[in-house]
Amino acid sequence: MNLPESAESTLAVAPAPPRTNKQIRASSIANEQAAQKRWKLMLADAKTTWVKVPPEDLTRVNGNLNILAGLIQLRYHTTREEADQQAKQFYDAHPAVV
Repeated sequence: MNLPESAESTLAVAPAPPRTNKQIRASSIANEQAAQKRWKLMLADAKTTWVKVPPEDLTRVNGNLNILAGLIQLRYHTTREEADQQAKQFYDAHPAVV
């Protein structure tokens, strides 16, 4: 738009209305379900990446990064920071499928 600077600065976008607890809960559930579906697709790669972690334990992760990092730390005797980094790198290397 070719408006004077003073006019452009007054064209601000209104903030989104606050979300209700019900909306926040629904969003959280949807995110959790998406993470679980994504994990099912990543499970085969996880089994080959962390062979010391039993497949049953990897199945129970269900997309939870904290649980995965805990299993890595336990089975590979690494620090929590190293385990967190490995889990995050693994998730980042497997983009979500839409």
